[in-house]
Amino acid sequence: MTVRDWRGRLPESKSIRLRDEVIRSHRTGPGAVTVDAPDDVRTATEGLAALLDGEPARGLTGAAPLRFLALRASRIEGDHRIEGDPSLFARPITPLLDVLARLGAEATAGADALTIRVRDPWHLEHPIDVDATRSSQFASAVCLNAWSLPEPLAIRLRGDAVSAPYWRMTLARCRAAGMRIEEADDGIVIPPAQQPNALDNAVEPDASAAFALAAVAAVSGAARLDAIPTDSLQPDARFPSLLRAMRVPVATAGDALRIEPAARLEPIDADLRDAPDLFCVLAVLCAFASGPSRLRGAPHLRIKESDRIARTAELIHRLGRVATECDDGLAIAGHPGVDAIRPFTFDPTPDHRLAMAAGVARAAGAPIAIDNPHVVAKSFPRFFDVIASG
Repeated sequence: MTVRDWRGRLPESKSIRLRDEVIRSHRTGPGAVTVDAPDDVRTATEGLAALLDGEPARGLTGAAPLRFLALRASRIEGDHRIEGDPSLFARPITPLLDVLARLGAEATAGADALTIRVRDPWHLEHPIDVDATRSSQFASAVCLNAWSLPEPLAIRLRGDAVSAPYWRMTLARCRAAGMRIEEADDGIVIPPAQQPNALDNAVEPDASAAFALAAVAAVSGAARLDAIPTDSLQPDARFPSLLRAMRVPVATAGDALRIEPAARLEPIDADLRDAPDLFCVLAVLCAFASGPSRLRGAPHLRIKESDRIARTAELIHRLGRVATECDDGLAIAGHPGVDAIRPFTFDPTPDHRLAMAAGVARAAGAPIAIDNPHVVAKSFPRFFDVIASG
C-alpha cells in the first residue's frame, strides 16, 4: 500500500466548506453536493436544505454539522428535529443546549436525535456566553448564523478556548461574506441587519487529508500534493513543518508539496492544542521514529469521535511499541522497522482519523488488516483507494 509518485485532487477543506454552506443557507440555500464529498459535508448540506423545507435533518455523524445545524434551526420558527448516529449524541452536548436556551429555543437531546422548538427566533440575551473550553464550535455555530438580526449580538467566550484557529476561521469566512464584526477583549459584537454576500465556491484542499497522504508518502513511496496554500486558514496546514522536523524530505514548488520517503524518522516533541486532528497519524509516524516522541497539549482528544488518546495508544501497542497515555496526549517510544510486528486486525470504528492512522502503519509495512475502513468517508472517502493506487 503506497502513494508512490501519486499526484491528484485532494478533497476540499471540510471545515471551510461546512462554514460556507451554513452562511449560504442564509442567502440562497445550501449548494449542491459533489459525488465524492465527505460525509460530514454531504449530511450537513442535505440537512440544511431539509431544515429550510421544514423537514428533519438526518444521518449526521459529525459534531460540527450537529452544532451548526442546531443553531441554524434556532433561527427558524417551528419544531425541528436533527437525527444522527448515537455516538454523536454521546459527545458533550450540554454547552449546545445551553447556547440554544440562551437564544430562546427549547431543545431536548435523546439517544440519537435533537429536537428544537422555536417560538421567538433568537430572543437575545446580552451577551451570549459560550463555553469554549471543550470546543470552539459552539461559538462558531452562533456566529455563522448571526445574520439579519434585529439588534446587535455580543458573543463572549468563556474559559480557556481550545482550537482557537477554527474560531478565527469562522470569523474569516463570515467576513468574506460581508459580515461586519467588532472585536472585543473577550469576544465579538455583530451589528444588526446584515445580509451575506455571495461566496466563492472554490475551497482549498483539506490539510488533514493532505497530511494523511503525506505521512503515507513519508514511509512508502512519494507524492506531490497540489494547490496547498501558504496562507491557509486551517490549523492543520502546519503539517509540512512537523514532517521536516522528523527529517522527512518536503520540497515546495509554488503551491505544490513534494514528499519523499524518510531515510530515518526522527522523534519529535509537538504541541497539538490547536491542531488535534493531526494527532492519530502523527502518533503512528512517531511509533516508527528512531527515539522517544511526545505529543501534547490536546486533552480534548478524549472527546472526539473516540477517545483518541486511548485508541491511538492501543494501535501503537499492537505495533509492538510503548505508548504512555498522558492527560493531554502520548509519550511514544519509537522504533524503526516492522520485522517484529505480529499480524493483527484493527477496527477504527467510528473514528476516521484512526482508520487513516492504521493505513499509514500498513503503508510502513505493518501486517494490519483494517476492519470497517469505510469510516474514512466522514472526511476523505477515497483515502484507501488513493493509497492503493500506487
